[in-house]
Amino acid sequence: MSITSSAPAALQAAQARVLPALQRAAAALARSLPADTAIVAGTVDDGAAGRDRLLPGPAARAISAGLDGALRGTVVLAVSSPLAEAIEHGPLLNQELVSGVAQALADAVSVLEPAIGGTLRLEALHELDAAIALGSPGDGAAFVGLTVLDGTAHVATLAVLIREVVIEEDETLEPLSPLHEFEPLVNQAPEPEGNRSLDLLADVEMGVTAELGRTRMTVRELLALTPGSVVELDRTAGSPVDVLVNGTLVARGEVVVIDEEFGVRISEIIGLEATRPRARA
Repeated sequence: MSITSSAPAALQAAQARVLPALQRAAAALARSLPADTAIVAGTVDDGAAGRDRLLPGPAARAISAGLDGALRGTVVLAVSSPLAEAIEHGPLLNQELVSGVAQALADAVSVLEPAIGGTLRLEALHELDAAIALGSPGDGAAFVGLTVLDGTAHVATLAVLIREVVIEEDETLEPLSPLHEFEPLVNQAPEPEGNRSLDLLADVEMGVTAELGRTRMTVRELLALTPGSVVELDRTAGSPVDVLVNGTLVARGEVVVIDEEFGVRISEIIGLEATRPRARA
């Protein structure tokens, strides 16, 4: 079972898991950014000393995306104006900033998943005013700055703002205590045979068939049948016909005519041992 929590203790615990992994996520993002210079990840910051200082320059631009799954919140990438221009007019000319960083953000989030212990999904990437993109003090957040290789310029900041935490709880089932003690089953005496038990079936209709005999034919012979054809059966003339109930042999008899309709005069009732259905040809 999973529940969501926005309690400060839960957010702090999630932040503690994100902080060590965020630098690796930022390193993966730096490798994926379509920039014209090498970028490296710096140290991780919890934002306690202020967030404005984490912006990469006064003209920074920010891309925000919803974060869903094991954590619910926002992932933000703030980039300096020169880096934004390099992304938009770099190897792929005239691409929007959102499209240019989408894959890099996805790579960063995939690195965070093992630390969180669950799946994370990016949703609804869009550009946001950088002045408000990094959130405000009091929420669970983690930041890491990215600089050019020689460390002389702060060019980006990757941030994870945690709104809710999905907590997995073990669904341990406690043994059920008996609500009632049942008496042990004992063999009941069989009901006496008689008309009472048969009365329940007295009005049940069953199919009765009189069978003169059987034979086997090929498909070719069947297709050759025409009106007037004679089909030879496996019975000799004068042999009794079988009376079957739902396919089970129950009696034998002879064919008679009653008021211009055929009937069967029963001559033999088949015992229980002989009532098993015959194998059909």
